[in-house]
Amino acid sequence: MAIFKETKRSRADAPDRSEPPDLENVHDHELGRSVQPPARKKPKRDPPADAVGTATASPIITAKKRTRRPNNRPAGNSGALKPPRCVGILLALLREGVSQPTWILQKELSGSDVSSQQSRLLLTRTQVMKTRLRDLITSDEAALIVDREHGLPVRVFDRLGREHAMTFKFLDSNGDFRLIGSWGRFVKRNGLCAGNCVDIWAFRCCGSLGMALLNRKKGDEVREDDNGDKFDADELLAAEALLLLQDS
Repeated sequence: MAIFKETKRSRADAPDRSEPPDLENVHDHELGRSVQPPARKKPKRDPPADAVGTATASPIITAKKRTRRPNNRPAGNSGALKPPRCVGILLALLREGVSQPTWILQKELSGSDVSSQQSRLLLTRTQVMKTRLRDLITSDEAALIVDREHGLPVRVFDRLGREHAMTFKFLDSNGDFRLIGSWGRFVKRNGLCAGNCVDIWAFRCCGSLGMALLNRKKGDEVREDDNGDKFDADELLAAEALLLLQDS
């Protein structure tokens, strides 16, 4: 077709190629180029989400790092959360078939009560004889308490349900009672010091006398009762557990 045929140019019309062209004054059509409109810039697009990790990091758009959530579950296959601390004493006493626990007395610990050399909890005769402890022990157990050589074996639980093997004895030299055996370990495990208070509960356990000692620490007080006495969280919940058993 005619529009595709080249027109022959005469040699006279051909530009002189012996000298370099004046690029400042020459027109585009004289250089053999056609004038093209300026190219439109394509808008930049963000890389797809799955290519963020492999593409070159952009100074504006940075890849968000995934942080691993901490695993707060205890070690083990079950992954079950640990029960509250107050449940310890309740479960321990329920396993032993304890019912009807009775509050006996409260003792403020002296320096000798928490001394590692003494390793005993001293209870005066006046304190003990005014309590309901006499209603919980048998005649044979009463005989063991005053036995100078043996004493009465007692299973003692702390507020976390940990068991301590102790002996309840009557001391002839001063006419007072004392808890010996694992009392020193009880003091150490519960961090007791002089001035702390201990509430003593007693109950029948598997045909013998058992006790629960609920210690109260200074600086850990959270609630007051009607009498102004203060209880920390663990002791309060443990006492409530004993009251539940008392009503069972």
